[in-house]
Amino acid sequence: MIQTKSCLLRAITGLCAAFLASSAVHADVKLPGLFSDNMVLQKGTHVPVWGWADDGETVTVEFR
Repeated sequence: MIQTKSCLLRAITGLCAAFLASSAVHADVKLPGLFSDNMVLQKGTHVPVWGWADDGETVTVEFR
């Protein structure tokens, strides 16, 4: 019983640490309102993507 509680406490602590670490790495990249979730793009065409980020920040755009 004590081992189960200890294991659960370690798991919760690990999840909290992962959440805090991921939120600290968050970049402040801004896109114009034209881009949104679930937007549809035509297959096989060139799609320019633009936005704003801090100088020197690396931004990667991926499509599924």
